[in-house]
Amino acid sequence: AVAYDGSSTLVAVGYSGTILTSSDGTTWTSRTSGTSDNITNVFYKTGGGFVATGGNGLLIISADGTTWTSKTSGCGMTEDMWSINLESSTGVIIGDNGSIYTSTDRGDSCTKRTSGTTVELNELLYGDSTFVAAGDNGTVLTSSDGITWTSRSSSTTNDLYGGTYTDSDADGAKKFVFVGASGKLLSSNSTYTTWTPIELSSISTGNLFGLARGGTTWVIVGTSGYISSITDDESDVTTRTSGTTEYLRRVFYKP
Repeated sequence: AVAYDGSSTLVAVGYSGTILTSSDGTTWTSRTSGTSDNITNVFYKTGGGFVATGGNGLLIISADGTTWTSKTSGCGMTEDMWSINLESSTGVIIGDNGSIYTSTDRGDSCTKRTSGTTVELNELLYGDSTFVAAGDNGTVLTSSDGITWTSRSSSTTNDLYGGTYTDSDADGAKKFVFVGASGKLLSSNSTYTTWTPIELSSISTGNLFGLARGGTTWVIVGTSGYISSITDDESDVTTRTSGTTEYLRRVFYKP
């Protein structure tokens, strides 16, 4: 995963405690994370710095991306955690076994919440004062506060891996969109209570892992170097040449 502070620092995290920072995306410097656990996600909160999570309940924080401090013991998580979101005043972290934790103090203390599921939760998004968590077996959960969660019908049993929120698509609607196993695309209605598959015959039937939107274009990435671009009105769906056969896990858009 990658996070950006909006001005000068990119932070990339990965396997075996890897943390890299860059000011330009070209030259990268390795940083000491203090862990050998896999770091699965990193998030930047304005005024609050970087927060990263990962295997075995890992939680580490940094004001500048360079010096990192562990909050693992204080937070008390034990599961492998996969996604974190700090856009609300309440920070939320999700992971294995349906685990959901909240914190209001950057991990000095955390509270485990009831999710109503035991599946792996893979992606956590926030938009329009709503949290949405998605995971295996087509699981979709929503919450207005990060504390109380409601299960939603997703109309699929495909695992869901990544997604994005947009405050205005071609129809002017606010919505969450997720991608997942076997070419699955899933979109919410305007109240985020129901979810409908997006049927595009030209999309890969392989696993899709990442999704981003910039301007009026959506970009999806997945297995074997897969990249596809889609216009807002779905009139142009084109597979692009990535130059790699490696799995592409995430894609971001910087305005």
